[in-house]
Amino acid sequence: MPVDTKSPRHPDFTLRRGIGVGVAGIVSLLIAADVSWLASPSITPSDNPARSKTVPPATNRPNSAGSYETFRRVDPRRALTEALRTTDSPPRKQALLAALRDWARREPEAAAAWAQQQTVLDLTEAMTEIFATAEYAPRDAVSLAERLAQTKATIARDCGYALIFGLNRRGEFATSATYAATAPADVRRDLLIAAYHDWGRRQPEEALASAAHVSDPVARQIAFQSTLSGWARMDPEGLADTALGLPDGEEKKTALTKALRAWMIKDPWRAGDWILAHNNSLPTAEAVFRDNN
Repeated sequence: MPVDTKSPRHPDFTLRRGIGVGVAGIVSLLIAADVSWLASPSITPSDNPARSKTVPPATNRPNSAGSYETFRRVDPRRALTEALRTTDSPPRKQALLAALRDWARREPEAAAAWAQQQTVLDLTEAMTEIFATAEYAPRDAVSLAERLAQTKATIARDCGYALIFGLNRRGEFATSATYAATAPADVRRDLLIAAYHDWGRRQPEEALASAAHVSDPVARQIAFQSTLSGWARMDPEGLADTALGLPDGEEKKTALTKALRAWMIKDPWRAGDWILAHNNSLPTAEAVFRDNN
């Protein structure tokens, strides 16, 4: 005769009942945890990251990637607080940068103030996220960078770099180059190099045309050299071909030298074939070879 395991007298029935009650309790706890984070307080710029080393209880945070993304966009300042409390470095940094981006979409000035006070992120990296925010008009980003540089001279260079990297990420190369060319004298050279080197890597011909129109002769030469360096890094063959078409002179020699030096490191065999096919490049190639040895 088969045994009725559903009978209250059977030992398996008691075991199943206990498991069912336990699972129901766990489900209730998870549901409570998923909504409790909505009542969390907001961050203030004076929060000290050094005091937030412990991971908060699960009931204070969203428990899935989707819910956290929504949470971050709804309340980015609270998301910064949560990110500061975690001890897992790479995810923590990414969470901070993402929350800072979302905050900058609404309150760029407040986000910039927080970025200057925090000690977890590199200042240039943090400010870059703010200036790279698509909703932030380029002219407003430039205005904020200029105000910050005037208010606090010690961060002028960091803000300049951040503005250039942020604008360039949005494809605003001309805006960042103009800012660099008119920056204070003590940081102008470094910012010109950053702006034109990056532009030369991505849009070399446009960068070269822009460099030619820089009014100050010293700044113009820095912009020109930086554009060639960026171009040589990304496309030495393209720069070599362009260099041969330039008028004879120092600019042609400089362009060809930078191209061949980078190309010999990147792909020496292909560079050698190109040199042999262009006899007028041989003197420059021989000089580069001597310098490298």
